[in-house]
Amino acid sequence: MVGDGAGDFFVGGRFFLHFFCGGIRWREIFMKFLLSILGSVFANAPECVMSGVCRAVGFLICYFPNRRTRVAFSNIYHCFPEMGRRERMKIAYESCARMVEMALFVVASPHMSVARLSGRVKLSGTMKAELEKYSENPHPLVLMIPHFAMMETITMFPLLAGNLKLPAVGVFYRPFDSAGMEAWVRESRQRFGIEMLSRRDGILHSARILKENGCVAVLFDQNAGGAGCESLFFGRVCHTSELAGILAEKTGARVAVFYARRTGFWRSEVDGEFLDASGIEDITYSGNVWLENKLKSSRTARFDWLWMHRRWRTHPDQRTSLRLRGGKSILDYSLRRMGLDSLPRKSSIFVTLPDGFSGAESIAPILAALRASRPDARVSVLCSGACAAALSRRPECADAVIELPPRVFGRLPRLRFFGKLSLSYPDINIVFDDSAAADIEAFALGAQQRNAVESSRRRRFMTGVYKAAGGGGLDPRRILETLEYFGMKSAGCGEIKKSEAKV
Repeated sequence: MVGDGAGDFFVGGRFFLHFFCGGIRWREIFMKFLLSILGSVFANAPECVMSGVCRAVGFLICYFPNRRTRVAFSNIYHCFPEMGRRERMKIAYESCARMVEMALFVVASPHMSVARLSGRVKLSGTMKAELEKYSENPHPLVLMIPHFAMMETITMFPLLAGNLKLPAVGVFYRPFDSAGMEAWVRESRQRFGIEMLSRRDGILHSARILKENGCVAVLFDQNAGGAGCESLFFGRVCHTSELAGILAEKTGARVAVFYARRTGFWRSEVDGEFLDASGIEDITYSGNVWLENKLKSSRTARFDWLWMHRRWRTHPDQRTSLRLRGGKSILDYSLRRMGLDSLPRKSSIFVTLPDGFSGAESIAPILAALRASRPDARVSVLCSGACAAALSRRPECADAVIELPPRVFGRLPRLRFFGKLSLSYPDINIVFDDSAAADIEAFALGAQQRNAVESSRRRRFMTGVYKAAGGGGLDPRRILETLEYFGMKSAGCGEIKKSEAKV
């Protein structure tokens, strides 16, 4: 009887909780409550305090070692290799601080009055004139928005337009998994009449807005991943969304770049420029060119842009990292527009060979195949003594041959050597040296992807490992198998595949 009573009690308690609390999403309620409290605190705190918080948090993000910060330093280095290290550090720090500033503005702005916001965010003279024309003669318009620091203020432009009558405006955004966060973001961003369009299901609605002479805005400078097309940005291969070009081509819309220029703490000026472009390829290419020129010509724009974004992460799957993806691409179109015959080798691959390796001539065709498989990458071979001398006489094999200092001088000088090389921010490091010291050196080099052949011990500092069948030492066939495992196209290596000769 006691057992039955206890069972009834627990069933009743479960029913009570389900009946009275089951329909309430406590997590979402708590999230909205927390954001509301924080927003009120941020909005009413002294500006000097909030500015100091943003600078301090930005400093911690920038100078505390983490992957995102290294991504930022790598991106800045590859875009401006001629720039001094001090200036590159300044850009990284300012970018981090301004991204924190934008995040806090998103939380605080719903608690700011219309008058206060209108005093902080302005339209440029050019934008005012264009909006007057647009209100008098509406037409389909696609806006390409770059990820600058105060980009969130763009959602206010119907307010800034004053008494001008504007057609419907939709802005694409990335939906949140949290229902509470999703509801809060939509509510805060739609405060002034902007309609938020989910990337998941907003395509059809955006087309309707454009067909009714409305305006649709797209973030065009983020990594589009597998859905994007291969394109060039600062001469490096990246994946770019074609959504702006697709919408413009289907609806006959004009295309403009719309951006916020930071003018002070939580202050910006919204500006824009029409692009003389038509067709999907032309619009996608022109957007990248516009942003590249803006970042090259404006220090403020360099400070404002989100450098921590993995804009050039084209190979998240390491099994395909040693070849171009193929498929959707405007690379040929971009090369024609740039007047180039081949892709610039702006990405970097480092190949580390064991000390004393003597098979330089036998692996020369493999290294040549690697360069052909990644025509956008500069291949540097790290090796010692005689191997370095032999490969230096074969320019088709490597873009650079770097002679390693011998380990007999101790580990510290060698680690310093790799530490200096790390300032060139390599993308991929392929390590054929099977030693614990080589693993540590690869970690010191700091490539985003570090690939190796599995051995009897765990390769702790590697991000990708090839589990070779059988044992044996390092030979050309094993090297070829490893590179093929990570995606290399091995044209011209047929003889090596047939050979079983050891080096």
